[in-house]
Amino acid sequence: MNKTSIFVDELGDVLVKCELNCKGIDRSVPPRCFFLENPKEKDKLDCIIIGQNPGLASDKEKEEYGKCRTYSAIKKYAIEQFVGGHPHPYYKRAGRFAQELSWGESILWTELCKCQSSLDRKRGKKKPVPLQTFRTCIKNFLEKELENFPNTPIITLGDEAFVAVSYRFPHRFVIGIPHPTGARGTKFLNLFENGNIDGKLKNKYRKKIAEAKRDECVRVFPES
Repeated sequence: MNKTSIFVDELGDVLVKCELNCKGIDRSVPPRCFFLENPKEKDKLDCIIIGQNPGLASDKEKEEYGKCRTYSAIKKYAIEQFVGGHPHPYYKRAGRFAQELSWGESILWTELCKCQSSLDRKRGKKKPVPLQTFRTCIKNFLEKELENFPNTPIITLGDEAFVAVSYRFPHRFVIGIPHPTGARGTKFLNLFENGNIDGKLKNKYRKKIAEAKRDECVRVFPES
């Protein structure tokens, strides 16, 4: 196991045992969506992909976490169910964007806040994560992640993640793209030729990224 994998696993163990008791969090589901995909032998990480916070866990997920609430079990589920076999659209689409920049082999997947927010039972949707909860999680986890990989490019998913990371880490190279599955992913798919992830990333977006300095933030959002 290389240094990158060891760092992620050790921080993951701390994450799952977190007792900060932040507001607005569903504590029946463990912190998750923090894992390393395809670690390389030489400790090279292609990119870090950052979302806002995990979506609602499926019944299958909850069942698995109920059996074993450890980081190794959570990581195993993520690798098998989110990026392996038949990948979840969120990971498949974001990973495809990274591939178009030649950053799609070894990826650290993470979130601003690693916990699922509380459920609004009347609406059947997640409640917004309190701002202080984001601040607390970033301070205790995301800062450590980015400090450990100081030169790795960052891709953020959705406007909130892009703005938060761009403000908080002003010396990092940050590329902001639409949420891969938000509003059915229409804006995200328009990054690609023919509106399909099997196509190439459109040249105007590729050029915009290539021309940016490596300490800049670049917002890559189609108009429609």
